[in-house]
Amino acid sequence: AVVSTQSGHYGRGGTISIKSAAATLTVREISSPPETTNVAKGGEAKFTCKTSGDSAALITFHKTSSDESVGTVVVTEATSGDIVTTTGILTIAGVTAADHGIEYYCKAAWGENGVESGNVFLSVLDITSSTETVWGLAGYVAEFKCYSDALLKANANGDPYLVNKQKTYADAQISWEFFDTSDTSWKSTASNSRFVVKTTMRSDDGVSLSPMSLKNLEEGDNDLKVRCNIAYQTDAANNFYGGTVTSGELTMKIASITSFTSSKSDPLVGETITLTCTATGETAPTFSFTTRGKNHFDTTFFKLVKAATVTSVDSVHTAEYTTETLRVNAMRDGQVVNCLADYGSAQKTEKELTVTTYFNCADVTWKSLNPGIASLLILDHRTF
Repeated sequence: AVVSTQSGHYGRGGTISIKSAAATLTVREISSPPETTNVAKGGEAKFTCKTSGDSAALITFHKTSSDESVGTVVVTEATSGDIVTTTGILTIAGVTAADHGIEYYCKAAWGENGVESGNVFLSVLDITSSTETVWGLAGYVAEFKCYSDALLKANANGDPYLVNKQKTYADAQISWEFFDTSDTSWKSTASNSRFVVKTTMRSDDGVSLSPMSLKNLEEGDNDLKVRCNIAYQTDAANNFYGGTVTSGELTMKIASITSFTSSKSDPLVGETITLTCTATGETAPTFSFTTRGKNHFDTTFFKLVKAATVTSVDSVHTAEYTTETLRVNAMRDGQVVNCLADYGSAQKTEKELTVTTYFNCADVTWKSLNPGIASLLILDHRTF
């Protein structure tokens, strides 16, 4: 309020006093500007802008980058004495990753005159990465990992949102599901004891790691699908709007030796054969060829011609080992040969086959029991 009083002498022998009426000055302003907002992807973000003045304001929100107005603003009014408070709320529903980093400002107008707020930032919290494909061996354990944002951001630079000079983190509940092919539905991993959900860990930069293990792997687990759910909890005090974010499908792959063959299973002495072992895996395993009961290839019956060579096409890896047969082993029911695929971390698998080596009769000298009867022949054991 502004009050002005003046007095003086006007005319002869008289005094005149003049006193103005009380005047009130009302300031039109944005009394409560919008704040930087964090929201879970898929959730609903809100920006609130409040004004005060002698009349209601027209409130709009704009993108800082282009000044274009955005969304529909829900406006409410409240009057107290001569002051009119106008509140405008902008709601952004179904927030996507593309909304992260966009800056907004609020504009309040009274006729041709208006004021603008400072810029505020929209931060979207999401699952940042996950192990899309996990490889494991039957009988062992595999682990899936889901990484997600946890740190609330204060600005487009990614600086942390501080409360009492401390970083502020979003609270979230983690759950996992697997796809049940028997009825084509997603089920909680809590319904199957082979799944073990581990404690979530958070790094210094605000990224949470949520691991889940599948134990006692089976061949039938190949192509099993799982997914993780991050249920962010709303924190109104820190301007964070929650929601549940679900990862894409994570796939289990069972590594194995898919085939082990010999170019000839019944070679003759002196023939060269190639042993071919094919295995699947994220990376090529270390292949080795041994004979039963030994940790090496028995040179009593075989001679190395060419050491194992490995070729890979995507997740299929093939090792070839070339050897020459030295002695007959048919009387011993052949020789069992093993292919071992070592995937590291003490995870190994193997497959075996039998190679039975015979005499080459074409190279054996034959003698007749009766020179007069050419059809009666016996094998001279001295040629063996």
